[in-house]
Amino acid sequence: MKNVFVMLLSIVLMSGSACAEDGGKKNKWNGTIKYSLDYDLPEAYESQRAMLATEMTCYIGKDFTRVEQTSTIGDQITINNLATGVTTVLMDLMGKKIALTTEDVEEDEKVEPVIEYLEETKTIAGYECSKAVYTIQKNGAEAVFEVFYTSELPSEANTQFKGIEGFPMEYVIESQGMVITYSAIEVKEEKVSKSLGKVPDGYEHMTYEEFMEMMGGGQ
Repeated sequence: MKNVFVMLLSIVLMSGSACAEDGGKKNKWNGTIKYSLDYDLPEAYESQRAMLATEMTCYIGKDFTRVEQTSTIGDQITINNLATGVTTVLMDLMGKKIALTTEDVEEDEKVEPVIEYLEETKTIAGYECSKAVYTIQKNGAEAVFEVFYTSELPSEANTQFKGIEGFPMEYVIESQGMVITYSAIEVKEEKVSKSLGKVPDGYEHMTYEEFMEMMGGGQ
């Protein structure tokens, strides 16, 4: 069970805030994008597949984004505040509500990504998308993402892959031997409530170390 929690946190942190935008940004496009999640799991994790989220919803407000995932373990929410540049991860795990911020997990190295734009294209959820390979150094390690993005949705709404000239509609994340593919399946332009950009009451703030100790993942 410990492996599930550690794996879950890793997925949420990478999928919700791979690269937060600089503070002060405002989104010109507001709406909701729903993604399907497909997993290629190591044999050791295969028995835990049913515990993982199969969908993700991204809400894009005027000055925030909110990403929600629900699994049999509990709910996970990632809120990116574009005014402050702070990312908060909220977890409701077996009735216990926990809040982590990006400052608690790692320091922002502020390393600019390397983006390679390719000629490959495809249509995703009705939007024409182009492919890019996105490379960034994080904590001394190189992270490489394959991203299909659309220029039909503004890059201001992209809080995940900073610098890409559009909005990510499909991307692949590799973490702890897993390969997770996120694919947009539904896009709705609509008003998004400001309340979704706020951290609700009732969450206990923890450091990353405290969370890992609680999950049995400490040293």
